[in-house]
Amino acid sequence: MPANLTEIALLVCCPDDGAAMAACTSGLRCRKCHRYYPLLAKNILELLPSQPVTLPEKSELAHYREGYQSEFCRPLEIRENAKAWGAPEDLSQKWVRLRERQAREVLQFLRGEECESKLVFCDLSGGAGYCTLGAARKYRLVFHCDLSLDALAYASARASASRLDNMFFVHVDYFQPPFRSSVHRLACLDTLIRGPWHETKLLRSIQGVLATGGAAVVDFHNWWHNPLRRLGLLRNNFPGNKSYTRRELRKLLAISGIKQFEMKPFVQEVDPVGAPGNHLARFIPPTRLVYRFTLPPRTSCSVNTAGALK
Repeated sequence: MPANLTEIALLVCCPDDGAAMAACTSGLRCRKCHRYYPLLAKNILELLPSQPVTLPEKSELAHYREGYQSEFCRPLEIRENAKAWGAPEDLSQKWVRLRERQAREVLQFLRGEECESKLVFCDLSGGAGYCTLGAARKYRLVFHCDLSLDALAYASARASASRLDNMFFVHVDYFQPPFRSSVHRLACLDTLIRGPWHETKLLRSIQGVLATGGAAVVDFHNWWHNPLRRLGLLRNNFPGNKSYTRRELRKLLAISGIKQFEMKPFVQEVDPVGAPGNHLARFIPPTRLVYRFTLPPRTSCSVNTAGALK
């Protein structure tokens, strides 16, 4: 069943003040500050806060800071034939199959005991939609979130072509997510790659998005997948991206307030389904380290009215 703005208003909050929203003509309005958030297209909703986050003057954030501020200040225009980074048309069939397998493994890892068809799913950095298009066939309602308007337009067109009508595409800043602790399942992939400050802030934002008992899956680049590139002995294919050891990630998760978690390796070289792949995967350093964590019961002093961590 298609989602409507009245239902969406119950699940999101004003990104500026955390207040409740009300459905109105072609958009939402904050009940406190009365700011209007328009529909940019049939299922593309503007929910960006008034101001970007101030990023610290750290050298590893320089490239990211430039892209973040540029996207934040872009005119609210949905462009025809927009493309998202990682769009299938721009990749080889091998890489498309790899991304589709990664999305399947993440969605399987994310599953809990509850019936998925009754739950709300969110991809906080949806990109080209590999994860969200798969999730739309499993969950009641799916939020595909991104700071890039081109990514939203592209993924929305893919959803329409697949006749998926339970998806909303939301223009967000993932540091200031517009959700009222209302998401049951969340994914955030290929995003925690900017360094400890960025990762810690985003992980805390994710915890504020989740409903009590909700679960999230995030991934990190594994330092040990190709240590020669990390040490500079071979050409670095992804300059500026941060990778981590498992020891570093345990510390990072603890600092971010995540005490309990599960880890599953993702090995891109072999498919672990079946005996041969499952056996080989044990001897190949994983490309990504994928973590699943759940949100414990909240206390009155740990969250504000919007569900964001203080």
